[in-house]
Amino acid sequence: MSSRKKKKIVLKKQTKKRVSKRKLYLFGEITDESAGRLAESIISLNDSNEDVYLYICSEGGDIYAGMAILDAMGLVDYDINTIVTGYCASMASIIAMCGTKGKRFITRNSCFLYHCGTDSLEGTVDSIKQNLMEFERLENRFNKLVAKRTGKSLVKIKKDIKNKDFILNASQAIKYKAFDSLWTKTRERKSNE
Repeated sequence: MSSRKKKKIVLKKQTKKRVSKRKLYLFGEITDESAGRLAESIISLNDSNEDVYLYICSEGGDIYAGMAILDAMGLVDYDINTIVTGYCASMASIIAMCGTKGKRFITRNSCFLYHCGTDSLEGTVDSIKQNLMEFERLENRFNKLVAKRTGKSLVKIKKDIKNKDFILNASQAIKYKAFDSLWTKTRERKSNE
């Protein structure tokens, strides 16, 4: 057996072990592949009402792949604790805020970033118009979601992100109500019980 195949087998065993402990991870860029694996894990754990712990350290990524994760989160009966550690931006910030209310956490040294979407539109005038309409639809949808999850008005959300990145440290993100509280050593120990 090649070393590459051995490595894949070891990784699959490690992933199964983490999933069986109800701990999931979204680290790095959100792609179709990473979102597919995470969505599959989220749905496969729906056989129990025990909480799941989703650790997030991601710069964001593909919007539609991220929406697949959000859809999977919305299909399950159990609570999802989201724990931001390190850097959480763009689509990953939406996913983090969509954890179960009261169970959205951020670690002390983490950074949270939400912003207007960006895209480079090219093609025919008609295709650019069509893509722009879809882009505006998605931006409006996400802004409404952030407003709902934080208790802020849609006007406030739009103002905060207008033409800029909206960056918050952990305490600012909690005060903004993007998260409920700090993730601490005590909470980590309890999640392992």
